[in-house]
Amino acid sequence: MIQLLFLSVLACSPQDLCEELREIRSFPADRMETCVRVAEVADIWGIDPALLVSTAWHESRMNNRAVSRSGAVGALQVLPKWWCGSQPCDYIYVGGRAFTKWRARAARKHRKRIDFWTLAHYNGGNVPGNRSFGYAEKVLRTYKMLLRRLSRKCNVPGC
Repeated sequence: MIQLLFLSVLACSPQDLCEELREIRSFPADRMETCVRVAEVADIWGIDPALLVSTAWHESRMNNRAVSRSGAVGALQVLPKWWCGSQPCDYIYVGGRAFTKWRARAARKHRKRIDFWTLAHYNGGNVPGNRSFGYAEKVLRTYKMLLRRLSRKCNVPGC
């Protein structure tokens, strides 16, 4: 939540955020719209936009048409059978909802390193393993790098 306030103090738009991410972790220009949508959905769900766009980059490189071997789809790689049932859905919006669910679980269960545990559960489900822990660390590295770049644009005293 502090990072969300941090980004709003910087007056960064979803477009600004995505342009910075594209500088440090490249993705094709035609996926910029997906990145902006992920940042907007993060705001809807009360998630730090920088964290969710970092997640989307690691999940699919901002490819909203991505489909994994396990059947996960969209930029945030959600499993439609769990999150949408038999109805079509907006995979980015549903990814935000899934992230929020795992964040609440991490806050209840772990109480420390909530971002790390959120990402580990998002990737690995109820019982994340070593692969999910590595994934969480990679996403957090991108996230922290993105926050550092955004902080350089700060014109507010004390930033």
